[in-house]
Amino acid sequence: LETAVLAPVAGGVDPTTWLPDELLWMILVRVLAGGTCGRVCRRWHAVCAGATAKKQAWQWRWAGPIRDIADWLTPPTVVGPMGPQPTCLAVGWNSTLYVGNDEGGVGMWSTVTNTQFQTLHGHTDSVTALVVGKDGSVYSASDDGTVRIWSGEDGSPLHALSQEGHAHSVRSLAVGSDGTVYWGSVDNTICMWTHGRGASRLIRTLEGHDDTVRSLALSNSCKLYSASADTTIRVW
Repeated sequence: LETAVLAPVAGGVDPTTWLPDELLWMILVRVLAGGTCGRVCRRWHAVCAGATAKKQAWQWRWAGPIRDIADWLTPPTVVGPMGPQPTCLAVGWNSTLYVGNDEGGVGMWSTVTNTQFQTLHGHTDSVTALVVGKDGSVYSASDDGTVRIWSGEDGSPLHALSQEGHAHSVRSLAVGSDGTVYWGSVDNTICMWTHGRGASRLIRTLEGHDDTVRSLALSNSCKLYSASADTTIRVW
């Protein structure tokens, strides 16, 4: 059905003429909201013509010739220039945007004024991943082989997680609701850390991947998902 909705973008017979307006509306919303297409069928205008105010607003956006989705989207707000090259992002509390860069810094930007008001220093190489924890703390991973934890309120350093003899770049990061830190690195492993009251401890090292662990994700059921350059995803 989605394929039918997308055609024809120019000329030809509209294959959606047999669809009820209600069904066509549902499909169009799904297609447009999902960003899976750049154009929609001409019948869209007819569907919107006698519809609700919300649908009429969509029709106004798409009035006239068939347009690209880029014409409908609101122009983006430009934040910056950043200075060092941005490498990763995270949005924290109090309208703060955290920006990791290739020089090892973490910039704190106000999403209200779009200005940088603080830079967190501590890493000695590019920042590769950022996560904001449940308590508002900010976690940063780096190519220097460490993960640092910062206060989400004032940016003060709280902990530095580093393993003796571990000189491998940390490329992925996830934080559990209990504060457990998971990091994936170029040595194909995932390290689990606990921290609190100024102390940190490596709990366990998960092994199984044959290449760099590039991404980590935690589910609500406390399962850890890891994606690797070895073309596999593992569940722990």
